[in-house]
Amino acid sequence: MTNRASKSLIVYEALGGIFGWVWIAASIGIVVATVGAIFFEWPWWNVLYAFLIGAIAKWLARGFLDNKRRVLFERQLIADGMSEEEAAQAWVNAYNRK
Repeated sequence: MTNRASKSLIVYEALGGIFGWVWIAASIGIVVATVGAIFFEWPWWNVLYAFLIGAIAKWLARGFLDNKRRVLFERQLIADGMSEEEAAQAWVNAYNRK
């Protein structure tokens, strides 16, 4: 595995983990904001904000972790003898089948 691929795997894993934790925190925030809005007259906007933050964080986490899987998939195919272009096309074909 090349040094560049190793660095990108670390970055994708770290960013996916960070946004995963933001998603978890936002999910807890939704519950807290909903309880606050029902019982303590907090604004309902807080629920919406927490939901939007959680949705965006989940989308980003999935994207970064999917890129990590792509790098691993392509590196394995290259190690098995494919060119980089063939490995990239194999990922596109496998990804479109989901």
